[in-house]
Amino acid sequence: MPNRQDRQGRLGALLRLALSGGRGPDVQRSVCCYHCQHLFALGRRVISTSCPGCRNRVIVEDVMLKKNRPKSLMATKVQTCGQIVVPARCRLVARLVDCGSGIHVRGCVEAAQVTSGKPVFLASTAVWRGDLTAPAVVVEAGAVISGGCFQVRAVCQAPIDTPANGQR
Repeated sequence: MPNRQDRQGRLGALLRLALSGGRGPDVQRSVCCYHCQHLFALGRRVISTSCPGCRNRVIVEDVMLKKNRPKSLMATKVQTCGQIVVPARCRLVARLVDCGSGIHVRGCVEAAQVTSGKPVFLASTAVWRGDLTAPAVVVEAGAVISGGCFQVRAVCQAPIDTPANGQR
């Protein structure tokens, strides 16, 4: 018969698991460095880290423009290993955009060079101006693409560094 402390310990563990979204502490995702294209594994909750390949700082969190905030993001460089989301009636203007987990565009993107490690999705309300390099591009009917060169090819192809592979 389990005692009261055992039950509380198990309930606490179940509560922590439920609050973490059902993911345990050992769940990892693969990330591609936008500086050196090195592929490595990280925990799900990491926001920024340094790349084990080139030792540069790498931003891992997603970049999401919000409708209720300033509707446009103007920057020289937008770099993330996460995903970039541009909702309808929002605008992203940059010279260089690097992202590792794909781009979802419902608004407007104006950039000289965009590189994505995963597929790029252009909704029917999207407007695209500039060059793009990505492994795949999904374009809905009604999306506007004006100018630019689209290259469909894989960006990251290096093996993943994990402790199981002997890397530390």
